[in-house]
Amino acid sequence: MKHLLMTTLAGSAFLLMSLTASAQYLPRQDYQDQVQANQGVDQQQNLILNRIRTDLDGVRAGTMPFTPSRDRVIRAQERVNACQRALNTGTYDRRTFDDTISALQTVVDANHLTDQSQHYLRDDIRDLSRLEARLEG
Repeated sequence: MKHLLMTTLAGSAFLLMSLTASAQYLPRQDYQDQVQANQGVDQQQNLILNRIRTDLDGVRAGTMPFTPSRDRVIRAQERVNACQRALNTGTYDRRTFDDTISALQTVVDANHLTDQSQHYLRDDIRDLSRLEARLEG
């Protein structure tokens, strides 16, 4: 009886740890599959901008407060929010998109990023440029 209780307890603990660990390390889904799965243009735009926000949040978490690196990330986040506001009101503004792309590129060029963060932000720049081209249609 004692052995069964210990085995059950150990198995439950192992299961709980594996579920927690797998939730932290889920592989990043291919963004293109997400875009193709969603039908509406608004959903595609939101997916792109939300992904950029998530990537910038990750970069921001790795920067020290009150540094130029943090300021660059905050500026890029503000520019992404400006793009979202413009799209939500239905007013496409090329300058807003160009400023956002420029702010993201500055973060990639000037901040000390992990290879993964650099890769994600470069993908974000590419996707935002494609969105801009599609909106200019």
